[in-house]
Amino acid sequence: MKNFYFNKLIQIQENKITVLKKGSLLLIRGPLGSSLLELPKTICFKKYKCYYRLFGLIVEKNLVLTYYKLLLNRIRGVDLGFSELLTINGVGWRVSLKDSNILVFSLGYSHVIEYTLKNCVEVIFYDKQRFKIFGVDLEIVQQTVIDLCKLRVFNVYKGKGVCKYSQVYTLKISSKSKA
Repeated sequence: MKNFYFNKLIQIQENKITVLKKGSLLLIRGPLGSSLLELPKTICFKKYKCYYRLFGLIVEKNLVLTYYKLLLNRIRGVDLGFSELLTINGVGWRVSLKDSNILVFSLGYSHVIEYTLKNCVEVIFYDKQRFKIFGVDLEIVQQTVIDLCKLRVFNVYKGKGVCKYSQVYTLKISSKSKA
């Protein structure tokens, strides 16, 4: 049973993206930057003509598939990047940029909220209530979006809060309006 291997092939455009292996680390470089991925010792990585091969024992199929998806995400990140559009719903609620990496939110509280962005994340403003989070690493972009949405959770009765632009909410009818 140990002689059976499970493998996945990855095709990469050689003129845009390079993948270097140093021990158990993979360094992926592309037009938007570089990213690191550490592979476990049980997973092997080799380069063939125009393909890269990620393989391991058949009993570790799930681990190979997990690192296959992580590697694909890192490759897509250094090539195209990841972005998420956020909106702020509420009268007088807005966001602005202080310095180069501090977001200042006015969300109806008695104070302003400052959120410090990580170095690998960029913000693109469309207006005072719509902005895009952009970055090379999918995990960091998703965590930043989650943190920003938690600053003012979307209220399903009033329709106010910080939320993803693509997310659809249906407003509920309050019990006060029924009487």
